[in-house]
Amino acid sequence: MYPIRPFDGVRQSLTCTQGWLYAPSDDEAFKDLSWNDSAWTPVCLPHTNKELPHQDFRPAEYQFVSWYRKHLTVPQDWKGKRILLWFDGVMSVAQVYVNGVRVCEHLGGYTSFSVDLTPHLDWQGANVVAVRVDSTRRPDVPPEGGVVDYMLFGGLYRRVYLECTDPIYLEDAFFYTTALEEQTARVEGRITVGNMTEEDRQLTAVVDFEWPGGESVIAEVTLSVAAGALGDGLVRIPVRRPKLWDPEHPHLYKVTVTLFDVARGPVDDVSFRFGVRVIEMGNDCVRINGQPLKLRGLNRHQMFPYVGNAAPARLQRRDAEILRRDLGLQYVRTSHYPQDPAFLDACDELGLLVLTELPGWQHIGDDAWQAIACSHLEELIVRDRNRASVFMWGVRINESPDHHDFYTRTNAIAHALDPTRPTCGVRNRQGGEILEDVVTFNDFSMHALPAIRTPQLITEFVGHMFPAKTTDPESRLVEHALSYARVVDEVYGREDLIGSSGWCAFDYNTHPVFGAGSEVCYHGVMDMFRQPKWAAAFYQSQRSVSEGVVLTVATYFTHGSPEQAELLGTLRPDFDYDSDWHEGQMPLYVFSNCDEVELRVNDGEWIRQRPCRASFPHLPHPPFRFYIGAYQTIGHVEARGYCGDEQMAFARQSTPQGLFRLTLAIDDAKLVADGSDMTRVIVEGVDENGVLCPYANRVVEFSVEGPATLVGENPVALEGGRIAVYLRSQQTVGQVCVRVRGQGVLGAESTIRTGEALDRFA
Repeated sequence: MYPIRPFDGVRQSLTCTQGWLYAPSDDEAFKDLSWNDSAWTPVCLPHTNKELPHQDFRPAEYQFVSWYRKHLTVPQDWKGKRILLWFDGVMSVAQVYVNGVRVCEHLGGYTSFSVDLTPHLDWQGANVVAVRVDSTRRPDVPPEGGVVDYMLFGGLYRRVYLECTDPIYLEDAFFYTTALEEQTARVEGRITVGNMTEEDRQLTAVVDFEWPGGESVIAEVTLSVAAGALGDGLVRIPVRRPKLWDPEHPHLYKVTVTLFDVARGPVDDVSFRFGVRVIEMGNDCVRINGQPLKLRGLNRHQMFPYVGNAAPARLQRRDAEILRRDLGLQYVRTSHYPQDPAFLDACDELGLLVLTELPGWQHIGDDAWQAIACSHLEELIVRDRNRASVFMWGVRINESPDHHDFYTRTNAIAHALDPTRPTCGVRNRQGGEILEDVVTFNDFSMHALPAIRTPQLITEFVGHMFPAKTTDPESRLVEHALSYARVVDEVYGREDLIGSSGWCAFDYNTHPVFGAGSEVCYHGVMDMFRQPKWAAAFYQSQRSVSEGVVLTVATYFTHGSPEQAELLGTLRPDFDYDSDWHEGQMPLYVFSNCDEVELRVNDGEWIRQRPCRASFPHLPHPPFRFYIGAYQTIGHVEARGYCGDEQMAFARQSTPQGLFRLTLAIDDAKLVADGSDMTRVIVEGVDENGVLCPYANRVVEFSVEGPATLVGENPVALEGGRIAVYLRSQQTVGQVCVRVRGQGVLGAESTIRTGEALDRFA
């Protein structure tokens, strides 16, 4: 159960992200209460153990042991209570000490865990929490043990919370929809209660199932809990005229569970959000509340430039917004590990379905390794099983071989902890033993192979088979987009597949044995700064017009736009060109969700066409393909998009005339002054007319005035005419001015404010 945090009710939950001290070294004495840490570096969480360039670095640079310390002030009125410290993620092995005493070791960096501070606190003096963070490669801890195609950046990289509960407390509350009947939804909740006192207790759990600003449904269950034990009970809630959750209408109820002791009144409470929905797997689609949906999605790594995994809630949420709103996806696979709760919170709110899975990549270790993997799966499911967005559990290590005993165990764990969701296991070959409920298959055939068994979901395609950098020739970036379009089109036409997720959403850092030799995999439809390639325009164009009109002309309109080898081939009599090429002409693609597109070149005649339905018969919105004179690709090209007779959009692309000035844009107008909040700063190199210069690589330099810090390389070179850095708030309110300059071009500046923090801090 992942409740709302911070929380101010009977239970107290404070954000514990400020006031940490950091040392990038290892000494056993760092755990001691008496250790002098005055020279340590003050940091706020989330924190990476080392900021790095966005490419061209050695993984060994972050693979070391570091320590974090916090001088903890606990409110005096919490004495006699149960005090927990919750960690949402520490990479990779955390040893937690309280006042010099080791109280916990957690193996693995992707799941949440808690530490009970209660017996170790000194209520008369100082308290210090020290965390030893081992970020070396640990072959005994999943996902390590073999080769891993992603980086496990180190640090105390997710949020931490300090929590106070009564000794009689709510251990867990798991809710699920059992049926949708006419005008009524049947919801059940399994409530687990802990009793850490020395007496048996008679308790009542009261559930307030509330539509914000609307009606509430109240239900309760009585529990008898023995001293020092856990007890549970089942509560049934009929929700009349329910607001159902689905990708188009992600309605969320607020559920508050209050625990009453007959002798003392309310002793604990938790609150979380819940979506009323029923999801069923068909052979050709999923059905949400009975409505069919063919899944269209992408995979997401949680990595960001410079800070690795240590991105605050704002950046996590923005990724979900990009996937759902900008790209128009209904589904994301959180490859290959549980991801930040802030990202999943946004998925719940936006209606983005989530396939989440236990950490791993191809390798299965020994019995001890498998036991840790099973504990990761348990932690993942218990944390996220109340989420409306999560619709399937990945219980198999990504692309691993069959292992009957291990995967019998993982399936059993998932079904025991959550009988309402199916299991799946992502494989990269057909055949083998299938123990999961849904077949999930990484299909790199560049088509869509027949299903092994239904239901089946393609979980990866294209990816390493056709990577593309933003600096690549235009023709490769166009073909990159078309590669995604062809597979998605085929999936839409298939009755044995419920959908697909391409590999992947964003470029990401990886080990030298993968990628392009720069420690980057250029597999994304966007680059690692979340800037779109034309493959992103393809996905955008599959949205309905009601979600926003899309009209993207996929060309820079330069002499280098045509594929010269193909063009020269058309001049040879024996050249066997495909249907995309006509003699002396090149195909020009437009990605749009309009019914028709008009296009003209250099103020010539307008040519109006419908989309390429013959080549892409099943897509909601096929690409448009025009033919233009391949030797006339200089000047400008214009496009108009129509729905019926109404013009809905206009686009123009001109030949860049040489770098003239820089532009600077900041994603947000305001940051929270908590020392952790971050926003993206995007710089583009444009010509005198404001046209992006797509191959500009000028070195630019930033300066910042005010209570914020630049995160990123400075100076840094443009890539594909663009580059981005980040701005991190300090703990002071004020105005921040960011400036960028480059040799021989006009610079730019922009301002942003930092405001008061809203969270309660410990």
